[in-house]
Amino acid sequence: EGPELIIAVDYVTPAYQDSRIGRWVFGEGREMFTRVGISRLVTTATTSSHRNYLQQMGFRPDGTNWVKDLTEPVE
Repeated sequence: EGPELIIAVDYVTPAYQDSRIGRWVFGEGREMFTRVGISRLVTTATTSSHRNYLQQMGFRPDGTNWVKDLTEPVE
């Protein structure tokens, strides 16, 4: 709703992980969200490995959710 988009971020085991697409979508590619007015992504994680992945992608914990502020500079 509004500037916030709830997303599902799937997690796969390390043997099948390739974080390049995640780094692009949540980094340089964030424009696909911001140009339509989305400034914050919200998701959930149920395992510590999934939480670690989200943290690597720049999400931070916010209560029971994980959020990514798209207005912050790309690292």
